[in-house]
Amino acid sequence: MAIGIAIHDGTYSIDFGVHHISGLNKLKGKRAKAIADMIVEELDSYRHHACCKLMGAGLSQDLIDESPDVASRLWTELDIVPWVLQLGIDLTEEEMRDIDGPKQWAVDEKADSLVRKCILSVYLQ
Repeated sequence: MAIGIAIHDGTYSIDFGVHHISGLNKLKGKRAKAIADMIVEELDSYRHHACCKLMGAGLSQDLIDESPDVASRLWTELDIVPWVLQLGIDLTEEEMRDIDGPKQWAVDEKADSLVRKCILSVYLQ
């Protein structure tokens, strides 16, 4: 499984990475925990390395379906506000017609879209 993490400062994307979690199929009941552990560890490491405060995290519904605890762990362990967002709902009707079947998002596209939607959600509140 690949998870994209995009860091944005409110104006520009400033960092990005794709992290792979291998061996998830062997974990069975611990799969969700392994995913949440990796995300929390990566974001904790990033904030210490960059000496920054991460304010919010845009999470896809697919991620929440795979690892339901990731949002609450970001909030309780790292003080990051989680935003669960849908991908693709901002496409125009013409763009929807151009898509042959369900849109297959690359990991970097998902992460970039989610971080921008997270920022817009904050500004539009």
